[in-house]
Amino acid sequence: MILEKDYIVRRIDPNTPRRLPRRPPRRRRSRGRLPLGLLAGAAALVVLVVVLVLIFTSKGDKEETPDDLSSPPSQASVFSQPVEVDSAPESQADPGPSMPEQEAPDGEPEDFDSMVVVGDTGYACYKFSQEQAIAYIELVSYGASILPESVTLYDMIVPTSLDVLLPESYITEYEIDSSDQRKAIEEYIYPSIQNLSEEVKTVSLFDPLRMHCNEYIYLRSDRCWTQLGAYYAYVEFCKAAGLTPTDLEDFEERNYEGYLGGFYNMTASDAMGSNPDTITAYHSSADASFSYTSQDGERGENWPVIQNGDSYGSSMLNLIFMAGGQAYSEIVNHDLDDGSTCLVVADSMGSTFTPFLVDHYQYIYMIDYRTYSGSVPDLVEETGAEDVILLNSITMTSDEDLISDLSTVF
Repeated sequence: MILEKDYIVRRIDPNTPRRLPRRPPRRRRSRGRLPLGLLAGAAALVVLVVVLVLIFTSKGDKEETPDDLSSPPSQASVFSQPVEVDSAPESQADPGPSMPEQEAPDGEPEDFDSMVVVGDTGYACYKFSQEQAIAYIELVSYGASILPESVTLYDMIVPTSLDVLLPESYITEYEIDSSDQRKAIEEYIYPSIQNLSEEVKTVSLFDPLRMHCNEYIYLRSDRCWTQLGAYYAYVEFCKAAGLTPTDLEDFEERNYEGYLGGFYNMTASDAMGSNPDTITAYHSSADASFSYTSQDGERGENWPVIQNGDSYGSSMLNLIFMAGGQAYSEIVNHDLDDGSTCLVVADSMGSTFTPFLVDHYQYIYMIDYRTYSGSVPDLVEETGAEDVILLNSITMTSDEDLISDLSTVF
């Protein structure tokens, strides 16, 4: 949490201009002659930047961009002063009467730098970085600007389990070094994206997941959500996209015991090892097939979207969903013939979320931006996708390397 007494964050004076942040590197592509309107807009932007640089230069040396959640960048990207907030934003400490009470775990947390372990459960921490948040914000806005007007870009940021499952009082009492995720997403990143690109549809997941905080929505031994957690995110996407979500009861549920994931590998926790996760899969009744291309070029054809986990070792059970998430994947729903198509650009969260889309699209494509070597605009042109869904853990928005990876597909 961002607390004045113990969190290392420099507050920003809203009247102090900031340095222009460095954009993440983007791959150059030849896409033909630019329209005159776009050239004119680019020229106007250059003039704006030059004027602002001259203004800022005349004011002398500037401070480095602080890591501060007090206000989002303004309409003119981060070239001008930040938008002021009328009052201090509410943290998750008072989520409102409609939210269920979070259960405080017994015992003290054990710190493992990027995560903490309490009893048999690991929780991933999140460290807000204003510089990287701005890079992510601008990249999403840029992505929207280079896609056809007929394409809708959705942005879905997944919080880690720490803020969703643990009470604020517990986080504060033990001074867990993790930033306020709700504030970062809902009051900084999403408003900033909307300021820059109103056409981007930001899909809020924090409160919907928080509403189910006492359900099994995150794995204990891994940083990923369960497919139940992904289902609640799918419901929110459907609301944003004007779709009717399939009821959870209409999926065939299968359970596989004994999974131990990355947190267990990192910590060798005895408590975690004695209480492994259960992998629950929700199978659609649609006649669908799944194919993929791995990072190494290996091709898999006509697989089930979700494999039967009976033949998988316990440590491999997370791979039953879309072959664990490959560089490039495609799903065809043979029950549909309307040509509906979407593209999911995701990290490891995508393989449990994307199968829920089968009931709504004839063609579904998913890429892992960390390993895919192609281009999102090119893939949209090739497939005719009308919806592009960015789905990433919040930790990615503070990671310079991952933001750079994402930039290479735009």
